Amino acid sequence: MKVKLNSNLSKREKIQVLTIAPQSWSSKRVSTEFDVTEYMARKTRDFRLRKGILAIPGSRIVNKISQKVMGTAKFLYEDDEYSMMMPGAKNRVSVKKNEYKQKYPEKKFVFRHFVACVQNGAL
Repeated sequence: MKVKLNSNLSKREKIQVLTIAPQSWSSKRVSTEFDVTEYMARKTRDFRLRKGILAIPGSRIVNKISQKVMGTAKFLYEDDEYSMMMPGAKNRVSVKKNEYKQKYPEKKFVFRHFVACVQNGAL
């Protein structure tokens, strides 16, 4: 079991394997025996009590940007009325101030939404 745990497993698989450790062991002993952090040993113990032995942890819920916001960001970026390419500067766009707010007063456009769209490949 130690060999399997020390191989290239994902964190979810390591937690699944650690749930097999005896309940009588302390989290300190689990961490030294299996060469994992005490935090992971504690979390595994709590997880085993909730879900049982060899349970697979669920994936985290991630807040995703809606398609509507990505479409608005793409529109703002590509529309020449609101933005234009800056000569002499790579990967930069100049945006007219308050034009967007006058056209869409209920929308709040934050730079992090724009960055997330670029990272997701929407733009």
